[in-house]
Amino acid sequence: MARHDLLGTHMAAIVLSRFCFCAKSLPLYARRQLINSFRGDTDAYTRIPPDACNSPPLADHFNMSVSVHLRVLCCFALSLGDGAAQTSHSFRPSQADPAITTFDNLQYAYVDQSVPNCNRLLVFLPGTTGTPYFYREILKHAATLGYHSLGLMYPNNRAVGTLCAIHDRRNPDCPRDVRLEILDGTDRTSLVEVDRTHCIENRLIRALQYVASQHPSEGWERFLKEDEIIVWDHVAIAGHSQGGGHAAMIAKRYEVNRCLIFAAADWFPFEDRLANWPSEPGATPAHRHYLFGHVRDPLVDWDHQRAFASGLDLDRLGGPVRVDEILTALPPRHIFTTDMDVANFHNTVVVDAHTPLDAQDQPLFRPVWKHMLLAESPTLSFEVTDSQMAKLYWHSGVLERSTDLIEWEPLPTSNSPMSFPLNQVGTQVFFRVLR
Repeated sequence: MARHDLLGTHMAAIVLSRFCFCAKSLPLYARRQLINSFRGDTDAYTRIPPDACNSPPLADHFNMSVSVHLRVLCCFALSLGDGAAQTSHSFRPSQADPAITTFDNLQYAYVDQSVPNCNRLLVFLPGTTGTPYFYREILKHAATLGYHSLGLMYPNNRAVGTLCAIHDRRNPDCPRDVRLEILDGTDRTSLVEVDRTHCIENRLIRALQYVASQHPSEGWERFLKEDEIIVWDHVAIAGHSQGGGHAAMIAKRYEVNRCLIFAAADWFPFEDRLANWPSEPGATPAHRHYLFGHVRDPLVDWDHQRAFASGLDLDRLGGPVRVDEILTALPPRHIFTTDMDVANFHNTVVVDAHTPLDAQDQPLFRPVWKHMLLAESPTLSFEVTDSQMAKLYWHSGVLERSTDLIEWEPLPTSNSPMSFPLNQVGTQVFFRVLR
């Protein structure tokens, strides 16, 4: 399978001219002895762009490649290495807001002023019973990419899926009601008791106010408007398991810069299907969402995660990519998975104590995290699924076709992807997306 992604605000053209087979396998790096213990999450159930630079080839690691006569550009921030000149701060929610009396575990903030700042804030939400302490590696890595990053504590002692399955199992809207109450503190359900003071939104506002006041030279105030309103379009909201579901809910409600989902889904077990809310319209476009999970996750079944991604409309941007052998050359997809043999399948994708390390003693999945944090979805992309069929993906606009780059024919489809037999193409054909 080969996929090539074409960036451009006006036109992206694909020339189908020849096919070739190639293979490239990369050795797996050494894995560390997993240390510490992490109480597993039982929850079964996201602007100044970085500097632009030329990307490496995107397709030389696939089994089949198709030549594309177009140079691809991507945006990546410069990095001097994790921890090279980072500043870190830890503080309790009650230090930021003395009215907060529960779920008062330490929160962590990182910034690296030695790299170009990309004017984005990563907010990471832990899984059920977890704390920000367990997720410091992704926060530190984001800082090396020009992010401000913040691990936020919130009411997470009970899994959303478990609550709904036991106490409101016939209600497919139960997960939405629980998550929204945890988000904004408005009373929607008797299954949780979260007021405005203790909700995610207030905790984030107070945390940003606190680090901005304590460290005024670091630029945290830019993520608040009028000191009380979160600048969501500069926020990458992220989370693991229960926290991943909350991240997706926040991206439904607000237009965020991007949404990073790790090992999360909201399932309606009474009818063995996805809960209602992931498929409902939301503020953040599908192409700003990314999901990463393990195919053998025992707590959040991969099939459920896959359905969650489909509900969020990520299928229009391409199917899942297994990262295990291609970590140094990830294609610009939005759904990623691993099948590595590890001690904890649910936590391995992002929890510090359970994510494997490479030969440099760094988290092995950092390239996946970087992709999720920085990649820009292409205007138009192309995939060869087998020797006879091809697919085009695009996230918005009108698709047109031409054989000479002069006369353009609008195609009678508005839904991505579009499949077509290669034997209908001829020697060359061009496609473009008009917005």
